[in-house]
Amino acid sequence: MKPASTPVLEPVIPADLIDEWGDLTKLRDEFAPTERRYKKCLERLKALTEGKDPEAMFTVRGTRYIVEISPCSNESTLDVPAVRKRLGAALFLEIARVTKSALEGFLVKPEIEALCTFARTGSRSYAPTAIPKV
Repeated sequence: MKPASTPVLEPVIPADLIDEWGDLTKLRDEFAPTERRYKKCLERLKALTEGKDPEAMFTVRGTRYIVEISPCSNESTLDVPAVRKRLGAALFLEIARVTKSALEGFLVKPEIEALCTFARTGSRSYAPTAIPKV
C-alpha cells in the first residue's frame, strides 16, 4: 500500500493580480504578429548597417520617421585559456559553465543527455484562461 502523500497547498495569489496577468497576456498575444514584423524589420535594418564603421552614428530618413542608429555598443569577452591559467584548473572547473548547445558540435544528443542531470528547478509557465461570463 502506498503511503498517503502530503496535500499540496495552492499558493495564495490575489485575484486582482491574476486578472491583471490575464489581461496583459491577452494584450501580448494580440500584439504577437506586430512583434514578429518588428523583429523582421530590425533584422533588415541590422543587415543594412552590417560592415559599416562600428564607431559611426547614422541618421536615416523615411517619409514619416527619422531613425538614429548608434555606434556599435562595447562588448567584452574573456580570454578563457588565460582565465584558466590564472585561476588554476581546479577552481576554473568549479566556476565554469558549459551549455548543452555548446556541446552539440562535439557530441551527439544521447551523449549529451547522458551527461545531464534533471531536476524541477527551471521556471514555471503561467497560462491564463478567461472565465466565461454567465
